[in-house]
Amino acid sequence: MNSENKETVKIIPLGGLEQIGMNITAIEYKDDIIVIDGGLSFPDDDMLGIDLVIPDITYLKDNKDKIRGMVVTHGHEDHIGAIPYIEKEITGNGDTMVLSVSNFSASRQNDLIDYYTKYLKPDGIIVIEPAGIIKNNTDIPIVQISFENAAINVYSVKADIYTALDEAISALQNLGHTEIGFIGEKYATAEYEFFKNIMAKKEVHVRKKHIVISNKRFLDAGYYGMEEMLKNGSLPTAIIAA
Repeated sequence: MNSENKETVKIIPLGGLEQIGMNITAIEYKDDIIVIDGGLSFPDDDMLGIDLVIPDITYLKDNKDKIRGMVVTHGHEDHIGAIPYIEKEITGNGDTMVLSVSNFSASRQNDLIDYYTKYLKPDGIIVIEPAGIIKNNTDIPIVQISFENAAINVYSVKADIYTALDEAISALQNLGHTEIGFIGEKYATAEYEFFKNIMAKKEVHVRKKHIVISNKRFLDAGYYGMEEMLKNGSLPTAIIAA
């Protein structure tokens, strides 16, 4: 077979390699592209005057007619923070800002919202798991996705983490998993409490060596958790990562 006629799948990392943040990858096959994630990162100390760093999406802009959609792996800002910029660059449409701000203080959260509304003037803002009450001082609609009640002038979509964890653990049990562990970063306190409560309700004992919560962030927390479990000489058959 002529190698030039082979149908190949191209995996094109556009960011996120050898760094924390700006996770974005294009999967291309023939005339179709699926984009995985669209993250941003924050500036280094020497990048004065820069608030956010977004990936170079020149390849996507040059091949925008091939793009069929985007898949988001999870809601951390290093995986979703650049989506509004990417969407606007490719489609030319208005912005819907997406903020994952659960790891910020409430004041920092509202500073970010003020910045976005003042300088970027989006059509709307989606806030995932807000840290405290959102202050909406503009006419721009804000939608809060969380398991808490929203302020009066903010739309709310309830995302019941407890129910989701309960269903996930039940599914693992139905698959025959009897030892389930938990790996998380220190900010995942709500998820860990839910995990403990669900396991207690199901009368399932969780070994201490199968729980690792660290000060690491994102993928580093996962790597660290697995390393610690391996050091303990015991691995659960399934792990909940938060």
